[in-house]
Amino acid sequence: MPDVAGRRANQTGANLEEFICSLIQRAGYDPVDPHHFRVAQCLHQPIFAQQYLCGVDIYDKPRKCDFVLFDGQHDDLLIIESKWQQASGSVDEKFPFLVETIAASGIDTLIVLDGGGYSAGAAQWLRAQAGKRHLLHVFDMAQFQIHVNDGKL
Repeated sequence: MPDVAGRRANQTGANLEEFICSLIQRAGYDPVDPHHFRVAQCLHQPIFAQQYLCGVDIYDKPRKCDFVLFDGQHDDLLIIESKWQQASGSVDEKFPFLVETIAASGIDTLIVLDGGGYSAGAAQWLRAQAGKRHLLHVFDMAQFQIHVNDGKL
């Protein structure tokens, strides 16, 4: 039987992804199937896909990003990673892996981090990485909503 805490963590993480998805759509991006994302770029309109295979991580394993966006005007992509951690655990140790993978990808990335289950030091370290090596910003939910509301997506 699946562990109750694990199911709850997956659900709360899914809630953050739904929040991000709704903001992306309100910003004018249309959802597309991740398998058709590359082809849909030829339409030159704002699109996004969820759980998109966006390359490999630093261990050369396939990497799926939570969201990938194409604005229709530029060739550049934008990745948004959703990180919800409600209870303490191993998330602190995962931040350096994520930052190194973002740097290796060469694709500009935003992280939406919330839930409060990470240590203050780990969150501070992660936020200090913003503006370096393709990690543009680390937002909490409210900061991300303001960023999108201000038309900066």
